[in-house]
Amino acid sequence: MSWMQGDPVTVRELIRRSRLNLVDSASPLLDVECLLGFVLKYSRAQLVLAAHYVPMPDQVIAFEKLLARRQQGEPVAYLIGEKPFWDFDVEVTTDTLIPRPETETLVILAIEHLQKNTAASVLELGTGSGVIAIALSKTFAGLNIVAIDRSWPAIKVAQRNAQRLDQKQIQWVCADWFSAMDARFDVIVSNPPYIAAEDEHLEALCFEPQSALVSGETGLDDLHQLIFSAPWYLNSPGWLFLEHGAMQGEAVRKAMRDKGFKEVVTHRDLSANERVTVGVMF
Repeated sequence: MSWMQGDPVTVRELIRRSRLNLVDSASPLLDVECLLGFVLKYSRAQLVLAAHYVPMPDQVIAFEKLLARRQQGEPVAYLIGEKPFWDFDVEVTTDTLIPRPETETLVILAIEHLQKNTAASVLELGTGSGVIAIALSKTFAGLNIVAIDRSWPAIKVAQRNAQRLDQKQIQWVCADWFSAMDARFDVIVSNPPYIAAEDEHLEALCFEPQSALVSGETGLDDLHQLIFSAPWYLNSPGWLFLEHGAMQGEAVRKAMRDKGFKEVVTHRDLSANERVTVGVMF
């Protein structure tokens, strides 16, 4: 696939031809615009205004290389090294999951709770690129937040994101869940691994770190571990916010109630799937 032969190709024509090559993408136009914009250092709006611009040969070659990798299934976020989340952009690498809109449901619920108690302390478990901790920190200046991940490379990505977004008050810890904690918190939030080991959807997620996705045969191992351990690290009252799979709401509610959590409620995401379960421990 090359457009280096023949007449020069404009931005508009390059986009038109390229989108036809992404037959397996759910959003071919968006993918092409993101990749071309990355190469040209244009926003999507600027691409529209530059429809008749003819990219330089080296720019076309760079774009073609990215497009070929996208055709092989590599996510756009990894190709360009960033992803929008909430009201900011973050760096992502293959050491971190790509932040998804479903996780914004968890952020919204935590913000709604913290608006009633802005002096609260928050522990985030499995922070990855740091988007949840950063979103909360940006919303509540001075909020005491500790964010943990078992992956040191992921922690480094999160630290860079926080520094670039001027969120310097977050404490980043590399540890396995609660293993490095001896304090209690008012709120614990987590988007842990929750996909079953044999889940068919894993094939489409092969470029992302499997340790941040897979959690045992049913996908519930880490969720159960967090529910079991959280009471030891919560103040009274203390709230637990857990993101989980669309079909796991009932199992998570039962596990939380069996452990003694009260007011257990599951909230749906924008696609109407059960996504975040919340409970309080007194």
